[in-house]
Amino acid sequence: MDMKLSIGLLENREIKKRLKNIGVILICLSLGIVIGAIAPRFSIQEVMIGIGAIIILRILLLFRPAYWIIGALFLLLLGPVGVIHIGGKTPNIFYEDFYLLGLLFLALTVWLQKRKSKFIVSNYVPYILLFLAVGVLSLMVTPDLLRGIGFLKGYLTGFLIFFICINVVSKEADIHKIVYAFPLFGAILGGWLYHNVSTAGTLTKAVVSISWGHSNYLATFFVFLIPMTIGLLLYKKNSLLVRCSLSASLILMIIGLISTESKSAIIAFTIALVILLFKIFPKNKLKVISIIILLGLIVILHPATKVVFHKMYAALRLRSLSRREIIYQGAIKTFLAHPLIGGGLGSLQHYMKQFTGRASYKAHSEYLHILAEMGVIGLIAMIGFLVTGYRNIVKLIKLSSKDSYIHWWAVGILAGFIGVLTHILVESSFFGYQFFIIFWVMMGMICMNLKYSVITK
Repeated sequence: MDMKLSIGLLENREIKKRLKNIGVILICLSLGIVIGAIAPRFSIQEVMIGIGAIIILRILLLFRPAYWIIGALFLLLLGPVGVIHIGGKTPNIFYEDFYLLGLLFLALTVWLQKRKSKFIVSNYVPYILLFLAVGVLSLMVTPDLLRGIGFLKGYLTGFLIFFICINVVSKEADIHKIVYAFPLFGAILGGWLYHNVSTAGTLTKAVVSISWGHSNYLATFFVFLIPMTIGLLLYKKNSLLVRCSLSASLILMIIGLISTESKSAIIAFTIALVILLFKIFPKNKLKVISIIILLGLIVILHPATKVVFHKMYAALRLRSLSRREIIYQGAIKTFLAHPLIGGGLGSLQHYMKQFTGRASYKAHSEYLHILAEMGVIGLIAMIGFLVTGYRNIVKLIKLSSKDSYIHWWAVGILAGFIGVLTHILVESSFFGYQFFIIFWVMMGMICMNLKYSVITK
């Protein structure tokens, strides 16, 4: 027994030593990349502060897998600093890509060192594999190969971090840290967006400064994260500090959502909020209706409401509708010309010009976009993993105790999930690089919480 214990201790020391060496390598690589990218844009003091923050982050990454995933989330907030523009049609490279490659190497090392551990798969796997297979096949027919490769890289990144999550994050304490990191992420994004809007004076310049795409895309994060934060606030055993932090995060995210002035996101968020209220008060419909009326009055009296409704009215004009109609027609014609595996990843702009004379690389509907570029098989795969996600969330709500934060977090996620599915009916934002990573980290935490809930039950 003593001999086995000694051997086990030696193996643990060897594992820690190897992880430390890998961590040092990651630190050096990150410093080299970041210094090379930001040195021309910032003062030496700002560069030194950034280097110090990275060193602290990397030290934390050596000790807990939770910090590996949290690091991946917050690296997305680098905005324009986190993107390497190569030029032309060549896909952009993100610092997140380098980070995740290092993280994958680190995760595989940990997994291989645990000889008795098995590689964990998930009920998402058939649909993910089908989706990727269609994506690879569609590259063979796409007229815009480089753009298609960029799209496929983004999809792979999201799926990769999902598998890292479910194979590396194994402690309930780590899951707890990651879950509570999401509101902080949303708060920083909301505060940053509001600051940029107020500084730049217009939303367009603010979005450019964030370098994340259009306002409807940014709004998708808030539609997803706000209901989840409300769910966490409903957990009665939160400390006063946690409650104050969640409340502040919620306020900043709501301000961020209003700052986007996204019409479809406001509608999707309203739907998510109604679903959340009915889940919170399943037997008290009168209370739900009263809360909805009260929130409606607050929204109507808010100064920003006039701007939002003015934009909604403008969107209902014939010109706006006819533009969307033309884009939808172009996407449908692309699908009809290539029904099985679509016109190919990144091909929509090419076929849109061919069928409508307009240059648009988005279908303004994620479902229609996938149908056009990946055909009916790609859409089936997408709906497959979305339905699987919905079932996993509902199952977690049923299995978890109402006295746990997991239950209320899952209730919030369900509302946000449905809100996002509603939002992407009229926007192409689900498969965006940053949101896809956020989504799959969340689904990874659902799977791991589901695992522990099943065990405890």
